[in-house]
Amino acid sequence: MKDFEGSRKDFIYLFVSYNTGKVFIFLTLFFLFGTKIVQGMNYWDSTYYVSIAQYGYTSIQTQVFSPIYPFLIRILDFIMPSGKYWYIVSAILISNIFGELFVLYLYMKRGFKVALLVGLFPVFLLFSTIPYSDDIAMLFLAISMEGSDIVIIGFFSMAVATFLNLAYAIPSLMLRLRRWYAFFIPSLVGVVALILFWHFDGTPFAYFQIERKYWGVFFGTPLIQGGSIMSSYLHYGIPSIIYLIRNWVFFIIFFTGTYLLSKSDIPHRFFLTIYCLSIEVPLIFVVGVPEFSIPRLLLPAFPALFPYAGMVRERRNVFFYAIICTLIACIFAVWQMKSFFA
Repeated sequence: MKDFEGSRKDFIYLFVSYNTGKVFIFLTLFFLFGTKIVQGMNYWDSTYYVSIAQYGYTSIQTQVFSPIYPFLIRILDFIMPSGKYWYIVSAILISNIFGELFVLYLYMKRGFKVALLVGLFPVFLLFSTIPYSDDIAMLFLAISMEGSDIVIIGFFSMAVATFLNLAYAIPSLMLRLRRWYAFFIPSLVGVVALILFWHFDGTPFAYFQIERKYWGVFFGTPLIQGGSIMSSYLHYGIPSIIYLIRNWVFFIIFFTGTYLLSKSDIPHRFFLTIYCLSIEVPLIFVVGVPEFSIPRLLLPAFPALFPYAGMVRERRNVFFYAIICTLIACIFAVWQMKSFFA
C-alpha cells in the first residue's frame, strides 16, 4: 500500500489522537480521585516542583530539582487566583502546553508518523499530561537538534538547565557541530549549578550527595540494579518482577531503535546515535529510586523511536497504535498514582 505520509488530514489526525489520549488519562484520573483530581495529580516529583514554585527552595531535597519548571509555574500563577490548588493547575497547564508544542515541532520537522509515534508513546503521553517537567526538556532538545549552531547550543543548554542529568549527553554535541566551543556553553550550565551548590551547601558535589542520601542513588551493575528492584519497598503492591520486566522491555525498545537509527538514512544519524546511547547506557547501571523511573528517564532518547516510524505503511496500523498506546498510558497512569511506576 502506498505510504500515506503527507496527507492534509494528518495534522488533524495527529492532534485528535494525541489529545484523545490525554482525555482518557484525565478520565482515568477522575475515576481514581473524583472531584479531587487536581490535588490527586500532584504526586511524587510534582509535589517538589509545586512546592518550589510556591515557597522556593525550603528543604535540601528540593535542591536537585531545576528551577525552570517552577519558574514557569510561578509566571503562569500570576494570572491565577492564589493558593496551592492553582499552583497545581498552573503546573498541569504548563506540562500540557509544552507537550502540545513538542508534538507540533516534531510534526513540522520530522513529519506525521514520527510525531504520532513519539507523541502517543505511552510514557510520553502520560508525562505530558500530569505535572512533570520532562516534555519541557524534550522540546528544548528537539529544537537543539535542528537549525544553526547558536540555536543548537542555546536550546541544548536550556534542556540541561531543565533536567541536569542531560549533562551526560553534552559531549555528543561535538559530533553534531564539530566545533571546539560546542559543549562550552552547555557545560557552563553545569558549572554554574556546581557553584550554586558550593555556595549554598559548602561543596560543589552536594547534588550527588543529596541524590545518594535521599534517593539512594549510585552506579552499580545491571545485576545490582535488578537485585535492588527485587528487594525494594517501593513496589507498593505491584510484584517486583513486573518492574524488572518493564525496565528491560523499554531498554530493548530504545536500544533496538538506536541500532536501527545508526543504520538509517536519517540526517545526523551518527550524532543522534551517540546522543541516545549517552542517555540510555548510564540507566543500565543506575541504582536507587531512579531505577523505578527508567521508562521516563529514557524519554530524552526519543530519537531512538524515529526509525520505527518508517515501518508504518498503512493508516489502519496508526489507528491500532493509537488505541493500544492510549490503553497502556491509562494503565500506567493508575500505576503511577498508586505505585510510583513512573
